[in-house]
Amino acid sequence: MHYSTDYVFFGDKSSPYTEDDVPNPLNVYGRTKLAGDEAIYESGCRYLILRTAWLFGIRGHNFIEAILKLEMSNRFLRSFAEFQAPVARAGMYNSLAQTLLKITAPGVPDFYQGAELWDFNLVDPDNRRPIDFAKRRASLASLPADDDGDLTGLVSQLVSSPQDGRIKLYLTSRALRFRRRRQALFAEGDYLPLTARGQKADHVIAFARASANQTAVVVTGRFFTRLGDPNQPPTGGGVWGDTAVALNYESEAGWYREVFTGQRIRAERASGGVELPLAQVFAHLPVALLECEPDRSAG
Repeated sequence: MHYSTDYVFFGDKSSPYTEDDVPNPLNVYGRTKLAGDEAIYESGCRYLILRTAWLFGIRGHNFIEAILKLEMSNRFLRSFAEFQAPVARAGMYNSLAQTLLKITAPGVPDFYQGAELWDFNLVDPDNRRPIDFAKRRASLASLPADDDGDLTGLVSQLVSSPQDGRIKLYLTSRALRFRRRRQALFAEGDYLPLTARGQKADHVIAFARASANQTAVVVTGRFFTRLGDPNQPPTGGGVWGDTAVALNYESEAGWYREVFTGQRIRAERASGGVELPLAQVFAHLPVALLECEPDRSAG
């Protein structure tokens, strides 16, 4: 079985399908074309033990080949593609959230080599497999290393074209650089769970890492399939509304710099204390790493 198409399908319905562009949902984020994967599909079908099993000679991949045939008349594939698109998009944001959390939470960040870009293994990756390091070096070289200016345009570009995985590499590299420059904060600083309030509070994970003279706030979204239009980024005030993170360790309003976008966001005093508004924190990306600016009177 071999598919020569190279579709990336995120649910864009701006143009109708033609005979030449039936979406292939298995080519998620521009993944390598399917070739020689019959054994994987056959194994999956046989383990179901519904219509086939290892004891019989039925070829499981014949079934898979039939339901994934790239033809306009294939109603299953069209239906599955509609379901797959928002799931793939939510999976992308879950991956970014997971990556940021493991870099900033207490402990040592653990990375499988090769997982710097999207990883589609159904089990833990095999660290003995060959890795395309040249591709990763080239992708990393295309991203700014140290830039404290406005990076919102770059982030929007990376999010709008996620298939190359550079958005994950960008987040990983900037978060690791931030951690390396603040080793004492992450090695010895306190871990402070934070709470959210507002209409989307259940969709928020937040905590702070704090020492005597440094504070970093980590915020990520969750349950992304339930946040607004599944084919649109879960960002901005239209999604997050009045949702805010309460900085229960803080008593005064002040400014925070977001590491991935370069934006400066003001923590304001509200009835429940000092808060960071998520409509601003998640204006361009539903994950954020914020550093408290030392000059609290700035801006």
